[in-house]
Amino acid sequence: MKAQGLLAPHRSAPRAAHPHDGTIVTERVDETWGSDMTETITTIEG
Repeated sequence: MKAQGLLAPHRSAPRAAHPHDGTIVTERVDETWGSDMTETITTIEG
């Protein structure tokens, strides 16, 4: 379809600037604000 020029035009919506720089600062030491759940240990399960 691309070779024949039959694809619909692709228009992406304009995006606002992303103010987050990738660093999360907490108010206290050893405080977690986010987790990707790749590994989680609970006190019941050890």
